[in-house]
Amino acid sequence: MAALALPIRELEQSVGIAQVATECVIRYSRERSEEFQLICRIVGKTLSLKHQLRGLSIKQGNLLSSLIERDFTHCDPGDLTPLAASLDKLVRDERTMLDSMYELGVEIRFCWSSSLRKLAQQVDHLDSIAESLHAAADPECSMLMAIAAEQFEVQGESQVAAPQRQFAAH
Repeated sequence: MAALALPIRELEQSVGIAQVATECVIRYSRERSEEFQLICRIVGKTLSLKHQLRGLSIKQGNLLSSLIERDFTHCDPGDLTPLAASLDKLVRDERTMLDSMYELGVEIRFCWSSSLRKLAQQVDHLDSIAESLHAAADPECSMLMAIAAEQFEVQGESQVAAPQRQFAAH
């Protein structure tokens, strides 16, 4: 679990930096002045943020790959709860950042559109993983899921056997 803590911390820092840059762009874009310097600041911050979002997306993709490849079946449920909580915080922070980005006009957001879509998909995926980890950490939930899987398997076997019996009868 400690190996995953470092990438999550790095992502949290990247999200924090991107959030500050987003707030700068929002603040600059709300100013009514058409001063050349202000326009240059907006353009500069927008381009800088584009690169930050791209980097965040790459780091987050690496974290997702690491989480997907990891076998959590042999982990102690007590170890899963802190990891799920870290992912919850990361998801919450990123959703806040993404929401504030959508406050900006299309003319500014167009630079980030592909990164925003990718980040939104990644955040949903991280949220899904966090929910799965919460479920795996809860013994009662794990037991109910095992019972449901067993019933699903039995039901599937009976549905497969029924057409075979009909075919044999003809």
